[in-house]
Amino acid sequence: MGEYRCDAWVGGDAQDSTMRTIGDRRSHSLYRFLFTVRQDASVSGFQQTISLVTLYAVVVGSLIIVPVNMIQDIRDGMVLLVATEIAYLVLMLCGVLLFWKTRRLWHFQVIFGAALFAMAISLIAMGGGLRGVGLLYVVAGYPVFFLLLGTRAGVALPLLVFFGMAIRLPLGGFDPRSFFQDESFARSYLLFLGGAALIGFVSVMIQNHMLKGLARSAYYDPVTGLYNRARAEESLRDAIRGVNVFPRSFSLLALKIHQFSRINSFHGSEEADEVLKEIGRRITAFCKNPALVSRFSGTVFLVILPQHEPDQIHQTAVELVRELQRPVLTGGRPATLQVNAITTRYPEDGRTTPRLLANLMGSIARLRPIGGQVVTFDEHTYRNEQTRYLMAAELRGAVAREELSLVYQPKISLVDARPCGAEVLVRWHSPTLGSVSPAVFIPLAEEIGVINEITRWVIATAALQLAESQQSAGNDGHRSRWNGLVHAINLSAVDLEDPQFAAFVANLPHETGIPPSAFEFEITEGVLVGDNPIIQASLDSIRATGYSLAVDDFGTGYSSLSYLSRIAIGNLKIDQSFVQQLTDESAQSPIIEAIIAMARSLRIAVTAEGVETAAQRSYLQRLGCEYAQGWLYAKPLPLNEYRAWITADRPHMDSTDSSPNSMN
Repeated sequence: MGEYRCDAWVGGDAQDSTMRTIGDRRSHSLYRFLFTVRQDASVSGFQQTISLVTLYAVVVGSLIIVPVNMIQDIRDGMVLLVATEIAYLVLMLCGVLLFWKTRRLWHFQVIFGAALFAMAISLIAMGGGLRGVGLLYVVAGYPVFFLLLGTRAGVALPLLVFFGMAIRLPLGGFDPRSFFQDESFARSYLLFLGGAALIGFVSVMIQNHMLKGLARSAYYDPVTGLYNRARAEESLRDAIRGVNVFPRSFSLLALKIHQFSRINSFHGSEEADEVLKEIGRRITAFCKNPALVSRFSGTVFLVILPQHEPDQIHQTAVELVRELQRPVLTGGRPATLQVNAITTRYPEDGRTTPRLLANLMGSIARLRPIGGQVVTFDEHTYRNEQTRYLMAAELRGAVAREELSLVYQPKISLVDARPCGAEVLVRWHSPTLGSVSPAVFIPLAEEIGVINEITRWVIATAALQLAESQQSAGNDGHRSRWNGLVHAINLSAVDLEDPQFAAFVANLPHETGIPPSAFEFEITEGVLVGDNPIIQASLDSIRATGYSLAVDDFGTGYSSLSYLSRIAIGNLKIDQSFVQQLTDESAQSPIIEAIIAMARSLRIAVTAEGVETAAQRSYLQRLGCEYAQGWLYAKPLPLNEYRAWITADRPHMDSTDSSPNSMN
């Protein structure tokens, strides 16, 4: 009732769509009912499907043709033949019902074959029926007997018909209306049956050979001879539906071979194939039936195991990895493999084939290329990776969709409390994900290769906003407040590795009118490590253009004094983790004191990040720290609020406490 009442409230298109959806579901359910087959290891799924379609076609045809013939046979008084036809139909329908119950195709084939053989024997005994040509219906089926009955029965039935009639014809006793009353017709008919039997035999052999070849190409890996990905996925679907030998609870084990390309490089492709064959042999020998082994991809082997207990699965994986990591002799030389294993369980970790495979492939992608690891699928990790995947897809178009914005974290002089500029920070608000922390999306942007696009957008947008702000301030009589302000923008190693990046920032003053002195580019200590010549060239070019450079989060990385002096750093930013350790009771830090003393000796300015209390500010002032930023002065501000903050009068800034709590 609820369904029809709901449909009454929707428009015509929506109602049609709803009805189509219901129809699609019913069609899908009917298809699954008719064509779901329990897997037979000796027959490919492709062949099973073709055989089942052929059997259904013959059943439908028989249900139409046989009753018509029965009516004529009743009129002709062929009682025994009518009984045979009835028995044929009954057996055939019993085969269909038994198949629907057991889902085993061979049940259907055996009973249908019995019906066909019974029909053929009966017709032979009766001399082919009233006129002697009743067997033509059987002969007409020779081309599809392989699909209907399999190889042996498909060959046996034509031979039975031929030899049976060869024995029956000399016995005579045919109905006066039979064509066999003509001896020449009888001889010709026997020759016809012999030729048909020969053609049927050849047809069965050819079909058997062709389908085996097609099945091998479709379902078997050409190198190892194991099942390939298509057959593995088909077997997994069957296991989930409960139509093969696996229990209702089972597990999957993926084996990943790392650095296999080295074997290809140093041993050659032929020997590498031999290594793959040996891996397949070892896995097959280790995993006894009913385990199903497949080569899922180039260096990934998949095993469906009947084991389900976590400890048992883990132990199996550990032993198998140990077995596979034994050296493989190829070409007289040992090849050592690095193998990892990943396990997942059905139904605990997923109830569909795509989900279970995603569990394994996602875990493989996160593995370090170090052999000997056995990893159990973790739902929490999977969901985190799934979120990152969705986030990456959204982040790729964030600039084009104008989902990014800038905020400005003001920077203060600890000498005279005047504004000195700000750090430019990017924010991302996704319509689907909401506001995403920079600590999350910035590393992701570097990972997926869009950080360069984001950085360029930040720089260009900040330059345009600052140009507009200066023009607006000039109109309001506050232009002098903007003189000398420096705005810091973070760069990543990916930005600096771009050969065109230095040219981009060099061209910025010509496009916006903002001089290079208005910007400071911040890099982390990790960028300085490694002595990358491309990064060094980019930094030299940026510095030569007139921009200043700063090291962000100083004290948390591994930079050295030689790096600081070589690239002419103008500012060190003390990481906020050190500043926040300063409390009202213990406002001192040997690390901060050492950083400021070192910077003073190198004539480098120092900025303290994360200043939140007056005690922290006073301590930094006593040490001679030049600049500070943090919630004591202002939180990151949108452009309009930042403009107002710059132009605001603040005669007592040095003694004002705007703690985070007061900013909320």
